[in-house]
Amino acid sequence: MDDTQSRSRRLRWARLAPLMTASATTLCLLTAPASAQNAEAAPPAQPASGPGGSAYPHTAMNIASGGSGANAWYVFSPAGPAVTRAPVTIVLHGYGDFSGYAQLHDLIEHTVRQGNIVIYPRWQTTPVTPLPIMEDAVSTAVNGIKGALAWMAADTSRPQPELDRTTYFGHSYGGVITMNATNRYSPLGLPRPHAIMLDEPDGGPLGNDGFDAAMTGIPATTKVACTISDWYATNEPTHGCYALWSKLGHIAGADKDFIRVHTDTYGTPDLNAVHGMSTSASVDALDYYAIWKNWDALRSCALSGSRCDHLNDTEKQRYMGVWSDGTPVTPLTISDNAVV
Repeated sequence: MDDTQSRSRRLRWARLAPLMTASATTLCLLTAPASAQNAEAAPPAQPASGPGGSAYPHTAMNIASGGSGANAWYVFSPAGPAVTRAPVTIVLHGYGDFSGYAQLHDLIEHTVRQGNIVIYPRWQTTPVTPLPIMEDAVSTAVNGIKGALAWMAADTSRPQPELDRTTYFGHSYGGVITMNATNRYSPLGLPRPHAIMLDEPDGGPLGNDGFDAAMTGIPATTKVACTISDWYATNEPTHGCYALWSKLGHIAGADKDFIRVHTDTYGTPDLNAVHGMSTSASVDALDYYAIWKNWDALRSCALSGSRCDHLNDTEKQRYMGVWSDGTPVTPLTISDNAVV
């Protein structure tokens, strides 16, 4: 490996574990310009309604946990009011989330308060438990998912997952695990994926993507969205969503969106599109409009046929809100093909 490749891999790994190596605030400082075009302009708040919005039908969430080690799991269910049954979403964190659920807490809470049960498999407890080998990570993630499902099935007084309405979300290394697990959902005994959203899937410290050679195990009717940041598009133009997209030719263009999220430094604070957009280190308009809005619309369209007008490169999907002085935030770039 030459020095250029080595530097690239070190930089890549630093981005893959932001909670281990740097806070999102530090990342913003590193990418911020010397001055803004209107320092008085504030970024958009969470929209009041619609996908990504704050019109929640539930005020809180209940939390249960079980299992042990890397096979452990969390189950989050709506509260205020509670539910007896609900669609189920399986959320997989990125490399470096060794305990708890802090990395994706806000995305989880948003999803649950929208009326969904979320399963969050632990899958990792140290940098080497399991080793950063994809098969080991898939195995522990599947064990966690099955453990959570078994816990719910064991007592009908617990919220029951509607397994025929299952969706998946994966961040970074967890995005690759998500794709491989859903690609093998039938032999692994996992719920069929109806929608899959990925936030910059990446192969972790080994520096390779780790996707299955073919992805034809994912049903052709599955709706898929894959987001990349400006940072990733510049620094990793052959990895992540780029490496994945050519494997999804059996899924129609109308059912998949390749989404690029742009940095916007017009106001204060900047909106920095870097690796880790879906994490809870910094929740801002990139979460509301780029991640949560697309995630909500993807699930709704797949499960009920609603909100499909927020997909497939429509104006509603591209829209990222406005700064407080009325200036539009740089819209998303979306395509059926890989966006450069």
